[in-house]
Amino acid sequence: MEGLMKKNIRKIGWLVIGLLVCFPQIILAEMISPNWQTGDEWVVKAVYHSPVKKNEWSAPVYWKYAVTNRGTNAAGGFYVVEVSGSDRALQLSARMVYGEDFSLLRAELKNIRRGKEIARTMKYGKGKPARTEQTLIPYDNPVFPLRASSSADFSVTRRISDDLKVKDTIRQEIQTANSVTELPDWPENKVLTQVRCSLVKKDVKPIFVQYWYKNLPWPVFGQNENMKYWLVIEK
Repeated sequence: MEGLMKKNIRKIGWLVIGLLVCFPQIILAEMISPNWQTGDEWVVKAVYHSPVKKNEWSAPVYWKYAVTNRGTNAAGGFYVVEVSGSDRALQLSARMVYGEDFSLLRAELKNIRRGKEIARTMKYGKGKPARTEQTLIPYDNPVFPLRASSSADFSVTRRISDDLKVKDTIRQEIQTANSVTELPDWPENKVLTQVRCSLVKKDVKPIFVQYWYKNLPWPVFGQNENMKYWLVIEK
């Protein structure tokens, strides 16, 4: 009986090796999620559409992200990420609260105008994509883990005003990418994972597109209708 079991284990092992040799894309289909610890920090460079000239972009603005807390409450595990900007003239900041699955649950946005602080809170659903709204701070967030190639639809509620809410269906599509125009120096042998979130309607541009790489805390590059942003990677 023991000999038969060992023989079956060897057969399974050779079968797995054969699959990896014949179908190497299986190796690439890894699942990607952020790996955050309290104290982690990273910098994101962002540019914005010119309000005057079409197809022109602003000078870069740099945002510092910091994981300031990781804990547990009645709803489960959570992360807190605080964001501040390098441009003092903007006077923008944010406090993001994520669930243990890295769903963005709440974005607390602050802006100082004429010496007065203006605060607003955007709330999002667990296990659903979130789009950047009402701020220059990038916080587009897909549903994790990311695994190519896959596609899934999510029903989300979007607030238009205090009295008006609409329901949208967002399709999240994931695939691999070897090259990206906005990342000319990215090595071709480091395969990126592209995640594209779009409204399920005809002739509508993506809400956002991001490119992730394993073991990084943030997408290497992302874009929505208002901005482009890059993770600043020290060489």
